[in-house]
Amino acid sequence: MKAPLYSLVFTVVLGLSPASYGNAMRESVYNALETVKAQIQDGQYEPASKQLGEMGQQNNLTAYERSQVLNLHGYLAIQQHDYPAAIRHYQSIMDLEEVPEGLHQSARRNLAQLHYQNGDWQQALNVLSEMAPRDVRNDSQLAMLQAHSLYQLERYREAATSLEGLGDTDASEQVLNLLRACYQQLDDHGSAIGVLETLAERFPKTQYLKALASLYGLQENYKHQLALMESLYSDQRLESEAEWRALISLHLHQGQPRKAALRLQEAINLGVMPASDKSRFELVQAWIQAHEPDQALAILEDLSSQTRNGESELMAGRLLLQSQQWNRAARWLQKAVAKSGADNPETLLLLGIAEMRSGNHPKAKDALTRATRHSSTQERASQWLDYMNQLTATDATALASHSSTRSLKEDKR
Repeated sequence: MKAPLYSLVFTVVLGLSPASYGNAMRESVYNALETVKAQIQDGQYEPASKQLGEMGQQNNLTAYERSQVLNLHGYLAIQQHDYPAAIRHYQSIMDLEEVPEGLHQSARRNLAQLHYQNGDWQQALNVLSEMAPRDVRNDSQLAMLQAHSLYQLERYREAATSLEGLGDTDASEQVLNLLRACYQQLDDHGSAIGVLETLAERFPKTQYLKALASLYGLQENYKHQLALMESLYSDQRLESEAEWRALISLHLHQGQPRKAALRLQEAINLGVMPASDKSRFELVQAWIQAHEPDQALAILEDLSSQTRNGESELMAGRLLLQSQQWNRAARWLQKAVAKSGADNPETLLLLGIAEMRSGNHPKAKDALTRATRHSSTQERASQWLDYMNQLTATDATALASHSSTRSLKEDKR
């Protein structure tokens, strides 16, 4: 999972009165900086840049005054998305002595965020390491910046550890999301589930419920996964074909084929899943597993009029053979043979069985004999032919015996 974009919040220490820090800033400099600040806020970047350039060239500025000029220069560069220039200005503040620590801290904070924005995550961590660990930990923005930088450097364990220290109870949504991402990168699905359960409880968004359902599946906790997916279905929050398929598969996996068939039919009706031959054959299989052959046969009847490969007829024939409806099975299998031709030995074998069970031995013999010509069905077709021949011989013996008995009775007369 890719880390979410970090929300940068740059700080600028402005508005200090001329009397601050022992009259370290003269009133003329203060007023000029206030004018520049107003220009930046109004989007007048060109005059602001020109005035700051002129002020920076003055040799009589105190360290504090120069730091404030650099501070505004950096802030202006940020507004113009010139991050390398902003980094140079804030780094220059760090090189100045006799500057209040608050301004140094503000510069460090902005430097860390700018390095992160530039994709230099190690340098962002280097800047943060210059600050007291407690200051970083107690500042949610800096703590998240540190964790994000570690995450981008694929130091997932360290990132997770830093986030765990923020506490679960009052952890923000952003903290929990990044912590979950760390656990998933570490393949620690159990911990990721724990975080996602907290997210789903505190921020019941669809994305968290779906992600949680997915992780339940990875942990083979299909009961919880199905419960969540059914809840999403009830709330009409299933959107993609993949999500509908996941729900249908779970119903089948958990021994609920009728629900699977109903959801599949609904998905087709809604247009979420295509009304393709493949989808409808899957629907047939679901109805068969649900022991509702009439539903399956109705779909196969429709498919039969639209397909040419004989697959729907073969499936219907198999289904009717299972319910010992020999004549109906034979009719469907005859259609299957007509569509698929003699190249489908399995269809010929089943047709032979259906015809034999229906008492049509000549037709059965023809189909079974054709099936013996294929290696895949030769042995089974031969066995059925032998069985049918035995039946025929038994019938012939019974008929001969009946005829002899009848003749003797007539002779006695």
